[in-house]
Amino acid sequence: MTDVLEFYIIEIPKAREILKKDPSNKLTQWVMFLDNPNESEVSKIMNENKEIKEAMSELEKISKDKELKRVAELREKAIRDEKSGLRHAREDGLKEGLEQRNKRNRNKNSKKTKRKEFIY
Repeated sequence: MTDVLEFYIIEIPKAREILKKDPSNKLTQWVMFLDNPNESEVSKIMNENKEIKEAMSELEKISKDKELKRVAELREKAIRDEKSGLRHAREDGLKEGLEQRNKRNRNKNSKKTKRKEFIY
């Protein structure tokens, strides 16, 4: 990591609790928006948070634009396909590696058995 990048792990139920205690908490407001922008809670938040109101306006604009929506869906599909392909490649690689190891072990065991036969 760098000093420029930060990660937050947020549990939605905990974020809801925080928002109830502190409705002006910007981070939890964004969490609620990202979780479900159509929720009634988000409507209340938009009255207080202009940035979220702008984000909702952009989201609505994108949702109405069929070409933008199609591009977004295709991008999501491409990401899912890539992840799926990588997962399958990894699984195939692990399977092949195990098969090669088992084959080597069988060969070693058969060589040991042949040597023992000569000793007797």
